[in-house]
Amino acid sequence: MRLVDDRPILEVRGVSLAYSSGKLFSRRNERALAVDDVSLVIRRGEALGIVGESGSGKSSLAKIITGLVPPDTGSVIFDGTDLLRTKGAARRKLGRRLQMVFQDPYSSLNPTMTLQQLVTEPLVIHGLAHGAEELERRCVEILEQVSIDPGWRRRYPGALSGGQRQRIAIARALASSPDLIVCDEPVSALDASIRAQVLNVLVDLQRDHGVGTLFIAHDLAIVRHVCDRVAVMHKGRIVEVVAAADIPDKVQHPYTKALLAANPSPLRAADPPGGEGRRLS
Repeated sequence: MRLVDDRPILEVRGVSLAYSSGKLFSRRNERALAVDDVSLVIRRGEALGIVGESGSGKSSLAKIITGLVPPDTGSVIFDGTDLLRTKGAARRKLGRRLQMVFQDPYSSLNPTMTLQQLVTEPLVIHGLAHGAEELERRCVEILEQVSIDPGWRRRYPGALSGGQRQRIAIARALASSPDLIVCDEPVSALDASIRAQVLNVLVDLQRDHGVGTLFIAHDLAIVRHVCDRVAVMHKGRIVEVVAAADIPDKVQHPYTKALLAANPSPLRAADPPGGEGRRLS
């Protein structure tokens, strides 16, 4: 059974971010608000989903949390430390514990590196393994955790399907034993037939390793089966936060109801939301 610690691993406080409108002939410096005063908390070992339509600010929020884009206002507290005020070696040390899985499995992996090189690179960078024998042993362990045949470790990403590549991306994120993985639309670029395979890998990691997850998607029906709570984002703001087990019965905001009605998921949960495993089929 997966345990969730009430202590927060991540606190986002009043974060806002605006982008330039990019209009070529505009005389004014117009800015579009992508993230508008967002606050949220993720507990240790918890899976929090963020859902919303394209342009709602989900990916911008993920980039702020992982340090790829600085916000205009607000703070991001990871395990008691303000990430926005932490620099250099201290920030890199925290980065080992906060990893990200990107949307596109085809552009997120270096095609010139073998699967073993891709998976063990974080171990080398952070000094978590030394020597060829130890790196190979760790590679085998990690590949098995994401249901990839360790015998493929000499292959290159070009030999893999999209779902297999995404599992390698998850393996890279898992290699450094993070406390939190941010998944930005990790299955939206995959065929429906293999989405469940990748989602089940994430569910197993949550259950077996206590890895916290911030799962970003536009499909509310999918998110409710892999997360403990769901935050609904609309026009840069969080409009509702609801326990996954309470969807759809206790959903209140009209936008959340519209998401449920407009985007039914083809995936079927083998267990009810919040249940043991919550695997999809």
